[in-house]
Amino acid sequence: MKIISKISLVRIVLIVSVFFFGTSHAAAQQKGYNSDFILGKWTSQNGDRTIEFVKKEDKYSAVISASAEKSLIGKEQIKNLRWTGSSYAEGKLIMVRKGRELDCQVAIKDDNTIEISGKVGFISRTQTWKRVK
Repeated sequence: MKIISKISLVRIVLIVSVFFFGTSHAAAQQKGYNSDFILGKWTSQNGDRTIEFVKKEDKYSAVISASAEKSLIGKEQIKNLRWTGSSYAEGKLIMVRKGRELDCQVAIKDDNTIEISGKVGFISRTQTWKRVK
C-alpha cells in the first residue's frame, strides 16, 4: 500500500511541476523577455542569500554575492544555464556545502520574479527569487 501512495505522490508532483512550468513558459513568451533578462542580483524568498547572474559567452552563471554564511560569498551557485527562448535550462545548481550538482532550470514568473528549480532523478525543489532593485 505504501508503494502505491509513493507512486501517486510522485505523479502528483510531476503533474503540478509541469503545470507551473508550462504557465510560466507561456507567460515568458507572451511578455517577450530577452535572453539577458536574468542578469543582475536576485535574493532568495527567505532573504538569506543573494546571487548575481552573469553571462559567460552564451550561457549564464550565478555567484553568491551575499549570505548569512560569509564563507559562501563568491562561490558559484549556478552554472551553464542556456536560454531556450522563454526560460533557462540545462544548467547545474551547485550545492556548495555538500559539493553536489543538480540539474537546474529557471522560469520567469514576472518582471521581478524567477523560480529556480533543482532536480535529481524524480525529486525536485523550486525556490522563488526576487530581483534586487
